[in-house]
Amino acid sequence: MKRPATLVAMMSLASCGATGDPGCSALAGYDPGKAASDAAAAKARGERFLMGVHGYADETPGRTDRTLPVHYIEGTGDAFVGEDCYALNRRASDYALRFNIAMQARPR
Repeated sequence: MKRPATLVAMMSLASCGATGDPGCSALAGYDPGKAASDAAAAKARGERFLMGVHGYADETPGRTDRTLPVHYIEGTGDAFVGEDCYALNRRASDYALRFNIAMQARPR
């Protein structure tokens, strides 16, 4: 019965990250105010995809077009280390929502 305890210990250490930052600082670059322009730039390059976030169940906020592939934002999740990490995850989710709405918008 040593293996389950070892696995739990390894998973706990992996979620903490070597520096105590589980990857949340990487989420700071996802500015919801720039999501629509990022989607427009991707469309201009001929790229069509949606943004998703990880969690207990992965989520693609605002998804209506099920034919587009989803790129998940690394560092998102539902296990937070502090309020800062929680806030950055919510910000990344808001970015994904706004990006997806803009990506799925029909040209006028």
